[in-house]
Amino acid sequence: MTNPLSTAFEDAFRHGGALVTECEFCGRTHFTENTHAGDWEEGELESLQEAAKKEPDKYEAYFGEGYVSYGYVNGRQFVLDCPCLEEKVKPFEVFLWTHRRGIMQYLQQRTERALKEAEEDWHAARPELPTQEPTYLDRIRKEAHDRLRGERSTRTVQGKAPRIIQMESP
Repeated sequence: MTNPLSTAFEDAFRHGGALVTECEFCGRTHFTENTHAGDWEEGELESLQEAAKKEPDKYEAYFGEGYVSYGYVNGRQFVLDCPCLEEKVKPFEVFLWTHRRGIMQYLQQRTERALKEAEEDWHAARPELPTQEPTYLDRIRKEAHDRLRGERSTRTVQGKAPRIIQMESP
C-alpha cells in the first residue's frame, strides 16, 4: 500500500515505533515479523501471526527490518501504512494545508503573546536591567510577520542569503 500522507505530515506527527501497536482509527493491530527487532515475549509473535491468519482484516504484519511506525493526530494513534490512512487520517492533513494561512496567523499570535509574557516575566525578575529597543524578540517577531506576508527575510547566516523554502501540497 502506498502511504497517502506527505513526508512533512509524517515528520510532524510521527511519534515512534513499536513491535506491536494498534491503529485507534480502525482498530487494526500492526506488528513486525522481524524476530531481531526487540524482545518478544515467548509465543507472542506466533500468537499474532496465528491471529492474522484467522482475522486478516484486524491484523497487519510487517516484514521489514524495523518497527511499526506510529503517530498521533487529534489525540488518537495512527499507524503509518495502515490501510485506513486515506479515509481516516488524510483529512487532517488536508484541513491543515487548506487552512494553513489562518493556522500560521493563529500560531504567530499565540507565539507573540507567549514571547511577550516571557519577556515581561524576565524583566520583572531583573528590574535593574534596562530595556533595550528593539530587542532580539522584536526582530524575530518582525521576521516571522514578514514571512507570513510573503516578504523575504534580509537576515543572513554567516554571510549566506536565507534559504527559500517551497511548501509542498499534501
